[in-house]
Amino acid sequence: ASTVDLDSVFCNPRQLASVADAVPRLAKAVRVDPSELGKTLSTRKSQYFAWVKRRVSPQESAAALALGLPGVSVRKEPRRVYPNGDLASTVIGHAGLDGRGLEGVELEYDDALRGTGMEITGMRDRLGRDLLMEGTVDASASAGKDLVLTLDKYLTYLTERALEEAVSKHGAKAATSVMLDPHTGEILAMASVPGYNPNNPSDAAERGARNRAITDAYEPGSIMKTVTFSAAFDAGKLRPEDRFDCQLGQMQVGKYHIRDDHPKGVLTAAEVFKHSSNIGTVKIARRIGKETLARAIDRLGFGRPTGVGLPGERRGTVRPASRWGEIELATQAFGQGLTVTPLQMAAAYAAIASGGVYHPPRLAARLVSADGRSEPVPRPADARPEARVLSESTARTMLTIMQGVTEGGTAKLAAIPGYPVAGKTGTAQKVSNGRYDPNKYLAAFLGIVP
Repeated sequence: ASTVDLDSVFCNPRQLASVADAVPRLAKAVRVDPSELGKTLSTRKSQYFAWVKRRVSPQESAAALALGLPGVSVRKEPRRVYPNGDLASTVIGHAGLDGRGLEGVELEYDDALRGTGMEITGMRDRLGRDLLMEGTVDASASAGKDLVLTLDKYLTYLTERALEEAVSKHGAKAATSVMLDPHTGEILAMASVPGYNPNNPSDAAERGARNRAITDAYEPGSIMKTVTFSAAFDAGKLRPEDRFDCQLGQMQVGKYHIRDDHPKGVLTAAEVFKHSSNIGTVKIARRIGKETLARAIDRLGFGRPTGVGLPGERRGTVRPASRWGEIELATQAFGQGLTVTPLQMAAAYAAIASGGVYHPPRLAARLVSADGRSEPVPRPADARPEARVLSESTARTMLTIMQGVTEGGTAKLAAIPGYPVAGKTGTAQKVSNGRYDPNKYLAAFLGIVP
């Protein structure tokens, strides 16, 4: 995003020989509705000054001046422009005509980007022309700063194209993806489809364009099993070779039935994860208990905003363990009954990839002032601090069993020849009219690559 100076056409109606004669010619030159322009130039408020059209094209500006109408002139006004169009639009957001940020990064860092105003004493004549200004103006003192983000433009472009293809192929409502560097927390790509063109944002709301990675909280489904397994390994209550009877895909918990999409008998813990067995996962959760699982959910950042520094971030919902019964322990273990954001989930998996250390997601890298000096962007007050959340051995074990998911498990399509790929799939049913709808679902995949 950058700022350019464009011509804005204005008029002093008092100087026009005939407003009625000037309006149709002027409206044609700058391509506006003649009736609306006529109303503007005829109001009492605009008897000395009125905008004809702001931030016009060079062709429109030249056409207006070529009319030679007295009282019609142009002045330069800044306008925010987005040379990459819809690329990262739901993250960058946009600014209004007055240059104030309205969405996304533009809104969150508006003060730094716009700089500060200043008052200058001076005189104007009755036509509004500047005659005399007192003192000097230090433009650099009030100039806005450049903001450098961690986003990689090429990776963001590839991610958005992949999401668009997936939405088209599967007839999906929307899609979102986050790519993190797990060793720093830097966000390399954050994409949501549909997006919009910030140069013309009028249809953004109608299109459903928003940064779904932070604004949409959803029940994660089986990708939450990674938290359950991590908690069990970290507590010393589980080994990959431990065996569990998955009861051929049928299990009764109180008055509720728990099922597996792929019925299995006795599996090792690593195989329970590989085949994403709900029943095996519930039995692992029972082994560690609700307090241990709840602490792991909290440590890995769920139920609170990440503090990434973007407006509209949701915290998700996690019920306290004191309110869990037997069925709540079961559903929390395989990702129902709580909600998360995609960014929260990506950050939790990144903690596994980094050897057990949680690095809070970061989007704003540094600010650069008008004189070229660079300074780090202060972390938001609600940002989660860097912390060890899992032991190194737990992280290594999880990476190993997560590789099984792409090597003959539920994510064979995510395998990349020549590279170890760790991951987890999840398919969560959406809630419709208070019940889980078997025909509406959210499909997710989280992957870790070297």
